[in-house]
Amino acid sequence: MALREVNLVPPDMLFRRQLGRHLSLWVACLLLSLSGIVGGYSLDSRVLLAKKRSLMSLDDVDTNLDARIRQINELQEELEKLHEKQTALKAITRNQPYSSILLRLADIMNESTWLTDLSIDDSGESEDTTQVEITGFSFSNDDLGDFLSRLAGTLVFQDVVLNFAKETRDPRTKGKGESQGKLIHFKVTCRLLRSMGPYGS
Repeated sequence: MALREVNLVPPDMLFRRQLGRHLSLWVACLLLSLSGIVGGYSLDSRVLLAKKRSLMSLDDVDTNLDARIRQINELQEELEKLHEKQTALKAITRNQPYSSILLRLADIMNESTWLTDLSIDDSGESEDTTQVEITGFSFSNDDLGDFLSRLAGTLVFQDVVLNFAKETRDPRTKGKGESQGKLIHFKVTCRLLRSMGPYGS
């Protein structure tokens, strides 16, 4: 006696079950695909946003650098103009006439002392002082000492130094006695203060 399997479940119910399983499988696959697509899109959008931000920050940096460079160039131009003005002022102050110095020396000198040479050198390193060299004659050492005391007593002439003082004869008294016609030939160097001017006390 043979046994036969009999399926008591209706075929349409089996078909619906299989169809539901296939649909569930496909829906799961679609969900997985969509989640992957959405995740990739969000990742790409974040990367693009970060790149845009970096590009924007670089643009800002370039803009700031350009502004700073313009400011630096303007400051350099202003400094150059100030330097030119300062150079012009130095040239003006250096080229002032020295007639007032002669007048000041004339006030200082006594009647027994006179000058034969006056040398003024303003090419030194110091911008506030000028080197002065004075050469002349005096009737005696006392007269020369009086002139040096007056010269050193002013604030205008600084660092008064007697380079030499030697006795010589006046060529105009040739043939007369030895006691007559004696002169003291001297040379003095000092510094003239420009900032105070030649009329300082």
